[in-house]
This record gives sequence, C-alpha cells and structure tokens, in this order.
Amino acid sequence: MKTQSTLYLVDDDEDDRLFLSEAVRKTVKNVVIIECKDGVEFLEKLGSEPQIAAPVLVLMDMNMPFMNGLETIKKLKSVPALQSIPVIFISTSSSPDLQSQAFEAGATDFLIKPSTSVGLNQIALNIENQFAAFL
Repeated sequence: MKTQSTLYLVDDDEDDRLFLSEAVRKTVKNVVIIECKDGVEFLEKLGSEPQIAAPVLVLMDMNMPFMNGLETIKKLKSVPALQSIPVIFISTSSSPDLQSQAFEAGATDFLIKPSTSVGLNQIALNIENQFAAFL
C-alpha cells in the first residue's frame, strides 16, 4: 500500500480551501491536506513539521494578505532542501504577466481558479494525473 503524501493548500479564502480540498480528497487517494490561510502560516507550518511526508505538493493562491504567493514561493525556493517541492498556483487572475512571474519564481503550474464544482473536480483530476509520481 502506498504511503500518504502531504499536500499543502494555501489560500486566504476559507470557502475556496474547503471546496478544493473536498474535490482533491474525492479524487486523490492517500493524501493528507494541510490547509493554511496565507503564506506566513504555510512557511511556519512547513518549518515546524518534524518530518514532512515526502514528497510534498503545494497548491497556492496568488493573492493573499500578509505574504502573497510570489513572496511565499521566493522564500520557499530560497531554502535548498525545499527547492524541489512542486508549487501549483491557483488564481482568479489570468494575467499573462502574473503567470510569467509565477513561473520565473519557480512555479510548476498556474491554474485559473474555477467557479464551479466541475472545474474544481478537473483541477483534482489534473493533480492526480500530473503528480501521480508525487502523490
């Protein structure tokens, strides 16, 4: 049996976290989802975990208070031991400039935040398919 992997879901919108985590739990097996309301909380939790179930995947909102997604990924990628963690940005913005900034900062993927359950389920399927080796 495959061991559980850890997925961090970083988003300041509680409803978005709830709906996305439900979609992922229905689709992706053997995953533990750790929810964080912003980049600061994510980095604190990541640093306080004595052992992180490897590998880890991060789904991160781009626009958050205190520390936005770009600031958070730059801090994450500045730690050599954490540089290989895949980060998927989810955002309501489809700005090509924002997407370019995300990829330059080290993002693995950039997805537009869906407004329907069908869209959320599609993201969960994409996570399962793209990151089957990780999860």
